[in-house]
Amino acid sequence: MLYTRCLFPSFSLWLDLLLFLDDMIKYVDGWKNLGGTAILIGDKNGRALTADAKSMQITEKSKNGRVIRLKSIYELPELIKII
Repeated sequence: MLYTRCLFPSFSLWLDLLLFLDDMIKYVDGWKNLGGTAILIGDKNGRALTADAKSMQITEKSKNGRVIRLKSIYELPELIKII
């Protein structure tokens, strides 16, 4: 959890307690690679990060997060009840 301390040092927040929401796959991929849970919303999500992207190389060793797909932001309340 080295990245967690770097991202949120003054808040003492942990990635496993945060949800990251976005409609672009490249951003949720980055969050997942840091170890967090990301919510990918919609079906027109752009392009994924390539394996040779600098951010992918930096986080390659810590791919322990997850991505959950939602068709619409309106599905979020039901998801929060179960995760």
